[in-house]
Amino acid sequence: MKKKTVISFVALSTVFVMLTACATPGEDDPVNVLVGEYGAHEITNSIMVSGTIENGSATPYVISTGLDSYEIKKLHVKVGDYVQAGDVICEFDTKNIEKQIAEKQSKVTSNSELDGKTIDDLKSQLASEEEIQRIKLNRIAETKTANQQKYDEAKRNYEKAQNNFNRANDQYNEAEGYLRDASTDEEITHYYNLCSTYQAQISQYSSEMTQYKSAMDSASDEIKAADYEYELTKTETNKSISDLKYSIDSYRTETETLEELKKLQEQLDNSVVRAAHDGIVEKVNVSEGQISAEKNLISIIDNNNKVVHVVLNDSDMLNVKEGMRAALTTSSDRIGTIEGTVSKINKVKGEQGFDVYIRCDDLDDLFIGMNVSISIIVFSEEVNAVPKKAVKSDENSDVKYVYVAVPAGDGTFTLEKREVSVGVSDSEYCQILDGKLKAGEKVVVGNDVVLENGLNVTVTEES
Repeated sequence: MKKKTVISFVALSTVFVMLTACATPGEDDPVNVLVGEYGAHEITNSIMVSGTIENGSATPYVISTGLDSYEIKKLHVKVGDYVQAGDVICEFDTKNIEKQIAEKQSKVTSNSELDGKTIDDLKSQLASEEEIQRIKLNRIAETKTANQQKYDEAKRNYEKAQNNFNRANDQYNEAEGYLRDASTDEEITHYYNLCSTYQAQISQYSSEMTQYKSAMDSASDEIKAADYEYELTKTETNKSISDLKYSIDSYRTETETLEELKKLQEQLDNSVVRAAHDGIVEKVNVSEGQISAEKNLISIIDNNNKVVHVVLNDSDMLNVKEGMRAALTTSSDRIGTIEGTVSKINKVKGEQGFDVYIRCDDLDDLFIGMNVSISIIVFSEEVNAVPKKAVKSDENSDVKYVYVAVPAGDGTFTLEKREVSVGVSDSEYCQILDGKLKAGEKVVVGNDVVLENGLNVTVTEES
């Protein structure tokens, strides 16, 4: 078994030597290499991320109603429906409204002798009491806010002084340790002075902590006092307001009854709800036969105001800025590429990452909720560069270099190894920062042999 292994190794070694000999050209037998050109090239770096088409309006258009506790008799739309202004959205059952109207109409005749002037006087007093309450409570709230600000400021100063105290104390302990170990008069004097300095700082910060703690306690007491005064004032003024409201209810006039009738008639008129704007139904909060306790019946989004929402991780977020160009693609070849711009960046990280929004030129053919691919161009500039495949480096070194094919004058070329400094790069090109290459020079991008300085070659330009 060992003998077979030795024979195989010898055979393989022989083949390797033969192949190496064949692959190494002689001086009169130049090898061919693939070359690219050094010159001005556009380098583009992009972030690829998936996104979702969303409604670009700050808030959807909400269809609301003043009707509550009324049954939905007929619902005319569902989620995803496109509606136009004036379309009927839903109809309410009006039996209860009609009953209330009949009851109020019966009271108009019976209430004709009520004293309207008395009601007006009471209403005027009520308005005055409510305004007095508002002024008093606002004043107390402002006092509380001012003291809260004092408390917060004192707390920040206290914490700052506490941090300074702790730091000075640590520095004192460290200097004291050095003082105990000091062996020369110079060291003893130096560390003694340090100890004195830090001890003075400790005393200063301790005094500041006491001062700010006292300010915090004082502000806290003022806040508690304001809370007490607020509740006391509210209770006292609510009593006067409540008494006046009770008196007004006791002297209900025919005019008020007519106003109630007017409101009921408006509700009856609004029992058929229509869309005020065009859009797509996003949410339906009610259903047929349901007693409506939800005043916001339906939300409609503007189909003409769409935006692409993407979520970026920490590293990508550092490279993206508002105004950067972007390109949108879908799985459909029919859509093609849609140009866009980064329009909004949420700089507070959410649960999934950082929310970024992209406005695109034309999203009419795309629907809200669709998934798309987005390329955000974070860098695009024309620079002096070579094909990326031309830049090489040694395994144990960060030094970058290229092989330049220098014309030999006889139709062949001689390779020159030149160290280069590189800048930005993308999938195709790498920027050259120094002046070691000249525009139009050819650099090796592909080869089947080991490259070396002075090697005689012929070239084929990369297509």
